[in-house]
Amino acid sequence: MSINKRLFFIILLIPLLYGKALFSQPDTSIYINKVSYYRTFAEEHLYDSDSVLQMINRGIELAVAASDTNYQYDFYSLKGDFLKHDNKYEQALEAYKNARDIIVNDEKAEKRAQIAKKIGALHWKYNYYKNANKNFQQALYIYQQLGDAIEVGKTFNNLGTISRDVSRMDSALYYYRKALTIFNEAQEKKWVAHTLNLIGNTYLQLNNTNKAIEHYEESLDLRRAFNDSIAISKSLTNIARVYKRNKQFEQSLEYFNKALEIRQNLNEMTLVASSLNDIGGLYRSMGNYAKSIEYFQRALIIRRQKSDQLDVAASLLNVGSIYKELELPETALEYYTEALEIYQQIGDEIRISNSLNYIGGVYYKQGEYDHALDYFLSALGYREVVGDQLQIAGLLNNVAMIYKNMGNYEKSLEYYQKALEHYKNHGDKKFYAATQNHIGNLFIEKEAYDEALEWLKNAYTQRRKIGDDFGFAHSALDIGSVYLKLSKEAAAMAFLMKSLEVAKKLNNFQLLRDVYFTLYKVSKAMRREHAALRYHEKYAAWKDSVFNHQTLEKITRVQMQNEAERTRLKIAFENKQKQEEIARLKKNRQEKERFYQLKVENERNFRNLIIAIAISLLLIVVLLVNRFMIKNKANKKLKKVNDDLSNLNQKLQKSQKELRQLNATKDKFFSIIAHDLRSPFTALVSLSEVLYDKDDEMEPGRRREIIGQISSASRSTFRLLENLLEWSRTQQGKIEFQPQKLLLKEVLDEVLALQMNNINQKQINVHIELNPDLHIYADRHMLSFILRNLLGNAIKFTPFGGEISFSAKDGSRDTIVKISDTGVGMSKQVVDKLFDINVHHTTEGTNKEKGVGLGLILCKEFIDKMNGAIHIESTPGSGSAFTFSIPKDRVN
Repeated sequence: MSINKRLFFIILLIPLLYGKALFSQPDTSIYINKVSYYRTFAEEHLYDSDSVLQMINRGIELAVAASDTNYQYDFYSLKGDFLKHDNKYEQALEAYKNARDIIVNDEKAEKRAQIAKKIGALHWKYNYYKNANKNFQQALYIYQQLGDAIEVGKTFNNLGTISRDVSRMDSALYYYRKALTIFNEAQEKKWVAHTLNLIGNTYLQLNNTNKAIEHYEESLDLRRAFNDSIAISKSLTNIARVYKRNKQFEQSLEYFNKALEIRQNLNEMTLVASSLNDIGGLYRSMGNYAKSIEYFQRALIIRRQKSDQLDVAASLLNVGSIYKELELPETALEYYTEALEIYQQIGDEIRISNSLNYIGGVYYKQGEYDHALDYFLSALGYREVVGDQLQIAGLLNNVAMIYKNMGNYEKSLEYYQKALEHYKNHGDKKFYAATQNHIGNLFIEKEAYDEALEWLKNAYTQRRKIGDDFGFAHSALDIGSVYLKLSKEAAAMAFLMKSLEVAKKLNNFQLLRDVYFTLYKVSKAMRREHAALRYHEKYAAWKDSVFNHQTLEKITRVQMQNEAERTRLKIAFENKQKQEEIARLKKNRQEKERFYQLKVENERNFRNLIIAIAISLLLIVVLLVNRFMIKNKANKKLKKVNDDLSNLNQKLQKSQKELRQLNATKDKFFSIIAHDLRSPFTALVSLSEVLYDKDDEMEPGRRREIIGQISSASRSTFRLLENLLEWSRTQQGKIEFQPQKLLLKEVLDEVLALQMNNINQKQINVHIELNPDLHIYADRHMLSFILRNLLGNAIKFTPFGGEISFSAKDGSRDTIVKISDTGVGMSKQVVDKLFDINVHHTTEGTNKEKGVGLGLILCKEFIDKMNGAIHIESTPGSGSAFTFSIPKDRVN
């Protein structure tokens, strides 16, 4: 190989290798800036932006391309947090597992523990307690190996909460106390207060209100000491719940309102909704359903705005429960059903079971036993999968009760006995005794009085032992009723008197009425007329009291129904106003997000511009060397064949003709570069020197004007280089032609999006007459280039406030596209020169936009490539119309 050839290939390889390096090796500073920006944006807007997931996915793509495991872990972890908040369990779990797999062989054990806790917390949120416990145990082991006492304590708290949720209270207290010991030794007062709060929750669940409030108040004192407002509000809420449990409603309301005030001042709307929900529950316990539904509805509105579906569903159940109490079953079912649909979408089996149970309860209250049975059995199926014995027992009782009311005593007994087994395993003596009493009443229905007495006496004994006065009185009344049926009046009287004694103490109207009526019947059977008369008078008095009480309840219920409807309408109106305000704020936020995206896009475009300029300059060098070598080669051939000049004369003439064409092309190329490329670079240098030298003394308006001129010159230069490169590729035959069936509107929308800023700047009206389903058979790259250049020229030569029209139609053989404008127009002489490469014709736009003169030439070459045609109609002062057609079939 000759020295010249070697030199040529070396020079040719330089731009190729340099270009590859520019495009394949990420610029470290740009990469770090981008991923840092994406991560910061995601962290700051994780739960309040629709663009967060898009940002996170971009960050993942960049980190994967750079093989950066640290950022991959961060972005996958953030993605899991976002999807968890959006209640997408499966997708969140997948993201967390991706993060875990990235660092599985990493020495960073702390990150393995962190992701294990996140996966555990996700499982816990959706009540998958076994999986949650497994992941928290893994995290605990790692933290113990690392010697991180604080994280060990936090993980003990997590394990305690799981134990509490599955009713393993001893285990819960064990874990909490271990955590408390660790935090006390480390003097971590914040976590001491938090753990005391958790212990208080456990005692409240055990119904030990004294122990609960003792721990809550100790937690509150610590939190006040370090002024943690949110934590203080949580302690106040818990104390309020204790007072509610003790039926000290005034004190409970006072503490709930204190917590609500703190949360409103902090604008913590999720916690505000929680407080409103608590107050609504308190008013429900007080029997003030109008107030209750007002607070429940306010909580529901906030939760809908926050889009936390689990909280929304919980509020829907609360509102539904009020309408059920107000005997508005249809409205109750609407709320219950919406909550059920949310839980089904999320896949939360426990809450699905609860919702089915509530719906079954509505149908049961209406006497629609078939519907009620279907829902109770469905709820039972979900509960049996989860394995909560206490809830399963309750649902078994419900099913047994339905079968009893339907007269299917055998099935009823079967389900009651199953419920008994679950209550026994769980150790719940109160409900165990209540179920025994239900079975006794079932045997009364069957007139099997001996069996009934056996079950009722067992319930009676159990209720007396555990101090269940109301249950004890009912069991004694039921036993007395059975003895009356067996004509054992003395035994009946003995049990009835015990029931009467407790009923008086409880002052329960209905129980006193029923006991006095049964005593009347027993006295009458014993022929004790005076006693019978006395008991009947007592019965009549209590019967009237019960009737009056029920009548008052009905009147009150009607009033509350009306008040509830007024409240609903009022809140609906307020909600409409809030939704309008939210829509406005959301629009503002989206505009800010678009600004952030534009900023990133501009940075990328600037980088690409620099790369393009560098490669273009190197390509120019290659072209110059190439021309030199061609000439050198031609001279050698002339010398070699000098003796046979006559035979090669024709070939020589052909070579000379080709050489002239190449020189013409070269001259055109150099002319454009000398004239059009030098000017904007000169402007850039001059303007930047002015900006640099006079920055301190320059007025802001003048500085902005110069920056705008620099931006305009940069964009002009970029368009010039883009067209030069495109033209160069066509001359070298490097553009591949790949025709395909395209949706024309889709390509047009992409082009319009790129030009929209220029259109808006000149306030141009764009009219489009196009069938959205119109297809065109063309090369996508070429078609996009043609549309971009024709539209760009229309914008360039259209004055401010002008119009641009785009239309397309199906011809018999061709697809015809037309772009017209109301711009400055051209004379026929100018039109005739537009497609001549040897004529350098360029005109400034109406806003001084610079041109190159290559765009239309390339458009015609691409249209010719696709066997199409282009036609121009233009009148000076009236505008121009460019029409091109492309064959519809695939022959081209």
